[in-house]
Amino acid sequence: MKKGTNTLSKTARRDAIRRTFSLVKDGTSITKARQIVAKEINVKPNTLWLWQNKLNLKTPHVTRTVKLVRNNGHTSNSKDYSFGDMAQDVRGIMRSIVRQDGQYTIKEANVVGKLYGNEISRAKLQLEVHKHNTKISTKTKNNNLLQLT
Repeated sequence: MKKGTNTLSKTARRDAIRRTFSLVKDGTSITKARQIVAKEINVKPNTLWLWQNKLNLKTPHVTRTVKLVRNNGHTSNSKDYSFGDMAQDVRGIMRSIVRQDGQYTIKEANVVGKLYGNEISRAKLQLEVHKHNTKISTKTKNNNLLQLT
């Protein structure tokens, strides 16, 4: 492949974009993938983005289900995935969106945010049931306790 922006053919440009997408599919962020490929062919990462738009090539969608439960380099089992683990992962997704590193899309972040909101609502409900049960059990012998299953 020839060096420089003006000397690369349309096919070479398309190949560079496909190489970038290949790195993304392997788990590299789009920003990092563009940096790697740009360095290889001696162009700026933004040039790859311009080529991608000009050639009308779409960034591939990558499934990130495992990345959502990753916590400090180890994968949590869903049974011991605590509320704190979830909060830390949501903060990581938010950081990724703010940095615009391409690891998560806005649509994925919205879905995660809604799920996290549902978990917060569930925790609030459990807290209210616990308060109710504590109040009732200390005042009466009847023990009209609520249960959540």
